[in-house]
Amino acid sequence: MATCSQCSSDILDGTAARTGGRCRPCASKRVVGEIAMTQFGRSYDEVWQRPRLTTDKYRDCWFQAELQLAGPLFASRTSGDIEYVFRSPDRFDGSQNPSELLAWMSRQVQAVAVCAAARAPSNAAEQSDREHLEVWVRNLGTLLSHWHEFYFARHPNWSGRRTVKT
Repeated sequence: MATCSQCSSDILDGTAARTGGRCRPCASKRVVGEIAMTQFGRSYDEVWQRPRLTTDKYRDCWFQAELQLAGPLFASRTSGDIEYVFRSPDRFDGSQNPSELLAWMSRQVQAVAVCAAARAPSNAAEQSDREHLEVWVRNLGTLLSHWHEFYFARHPNWSGRRTVKT
């Protein structure tokens, strides 16, 4: 048995070896803090929230993208690890590397823009919602570019396509 260097909890030797002498909760807090200091972390914290929509007209445009993108972006923000994406051949359009995942996420964001553009607002509240959604789409595009930079900075030895296990 080992002891966590931060909170003094008893931990397994294997955990201590993998986490630099910290228990899982303390190691996770450290990682989340490190990610928060990156441009991606700051951008995520600012952008990744529900746009303030007051009507229902554009809500489903946003909702579909949120359902699709929440997993990879949240995993990146909280742990920096999205390897599960590349082990999931039926999810994320079969993305097998970060560049394919970025392209897929970008298509999801573009679908929001197309959805919003296809619906004409019929009053001031809907016009405001459409404008909020358009700003969210632009900011999300910036977030995705920060994500790509963050991912490759965190995984500099990425060698390309992964073999998908079935």
